[in-house]
Amino acid sequence: MKKRIIVALCSLLALSAHSQSVPLKQKASADSLKKTLTFLASDSLKGRASGSPEQVVAANFIAKSFMRYGLEGASNKSDNPFYHPFYLVNYRFPTDYKILIKEANHSISPYTDMHIVSAQKIHNQCFTPFLGNIDSIKTNFLKVIPSTTLDDGIAQVSRSISEQPSIKSYMLVLSKEQQKAYNKDRMTLQFSQGALVNEKGDTLLMGYYKETIPLNKNTCYTHALSFVKRNPGITLFISNEQVLKSLFSDTTIAIGTASNTTKVGRSIEVNGTAVPDRLRFRKVANVVAKIEGTSKKDEVIFVSAHFDHIGILRTKKNEGAKADTICNGADDNGSGTSAIMEVARLFGEAQKQGFRPQRTIVFTAFSGEEAGLLGSKAIMELPIVPLDRIKADVNLDMVGRTDSEHTEWDMYAYTIPLVDSLALQKNIDIAAKLAKIDLSVEFNSRDKELWRNGSDHASFTEKNIPAVAITTGMHPDYHQPSDEVDKINFKRLERIATFAYYLVWELANQ
Repeated sequence: MKKRIIVALCSLLALSAHSQSVPLKQKASADSLKKTLTFLASDSLKGRASGSPEQVVAANFIAKSFMRYGLEGASNKSDNPFYHPFYLVNYRFPTDYKILIKEANHSISPYTDMHIVSAQKIHNQCFTPFLGNIDSIKTNFLKVIPSTTLDDGIAQVSRSISEQPSIKSYMLVLSKEQQKAYNKDRMTLQFSQGALVNEKGDTLLMGYYKETIPLNKNTCYTHALSFVKRNPGITLFISNEQVLKSLFSDTTIAIGTASNTTKVGRSIEVNGTAVPDRLRFRKVANVVAKIEGTSKKDEVIFVSAHFDHIGILRTKKNEGAKADTICNGADDNGSGTSAIMEVARLFGEAQKQGFRPQRTIVFTAFSGEEAGLLGSKAIMELPIVPLDRIKADVNLDMVGRTDSEHTEWDMYAYTIPLVDSLALQKNIDIAAKLAKIDLSVEFNSRDKELWRNGSDHASFTEKNIPAVAITTGMHPDYHQPSDEVDKINFKRLERIATFAYYLVWELANQ
């Protein structure tokens, strides 16, 4: 009996060792990487700028590749589970005009003291402000409405439109505090680069600030821009009490008393062209796929790389018509994207042989990284899995070139473990030894700090999720048309992709 138990245990241990060793016999293929990267960094994709038609082609290519490797879609979208959508935001903020009080030659700041909200261009026009009711209203007259709140002002304008349809321009006078809050909301639109729609259907703005901001609480959008959209023939001038005093040459006039006054003020001149403010949304998507785990499938390891780049540079005056302006982004970050696709292919091959990791692995090609890590921020704010189930992220960015500290023959990489660095370092060391990759040279403190926050792993660490950044460092072709496929070191890229595969396998099975 004892002998049978020993034999059974030996067989079980052998099976366990076999289950671990077989996937680790696999290695990345330089030919496969080159084929993938040659397409992603081709001129036909025009630099994969976020939101461009060419980036959509790249996204479809990545998604179809994941499907071909045998991966499942990882998003919660039933119509297309390989895509995690969000939006790029563009708020056009007119800047090429000045506002003057004509008779006084006094300027009014269009940024802090007066916001012109209109559905049409205003070019070199003068407006005459008036308070109260006057007998003869000319086309360029501007009715001044003192208001305690923006809500109150908009309501007064709405009533006046019905009562006096000939008036097409209104100046809302707010208190200093009210206009300061309004200007803050306007700046929020200006500095928003992205947006997402949550399960409730609310649009949330993303920007340089950490938190998302509900669009339906932005007064510039909900009150001013939306009002003009509903009433395209009306122009609003949103200003403050100090401007009111200057226009009517009266230091005693105030919001509380102005409504009882009948008076014509000094003219306002718009010098230049004030174009309509525009808030535009362009739909984009991260590409997400997964290999479901076995015994610990509710725990998740992310493998990520951004697949967007900066598109096409504007031609300079002294450059010829034949100058190369397409920033193909072979290294940034076609290399990282190709590497995670190769890791996905290897896991797909292992799955075909009956080997799956204990933890679920989610492969993510992020969009919008060049615009401010928007894709990874979106996936943190609208997660495809609960954040507390994400155990680590392995992010590859610029892994195909050679920096100034190394030669083309060096098989090296830089790794930056973050949050739980000691635990991650153990797995990194194991994977590096198996892949025979040199990690002995470390970044200097300046470069380390740059990479700490310089790619999509930063969105994970901000949520206190452990992450490993993998790169081969900077080079002179960064964000230039010269970042081409023929400069990629595919032998090293093959080694780095193999290293990433081993590292993810370790993290998924430890």
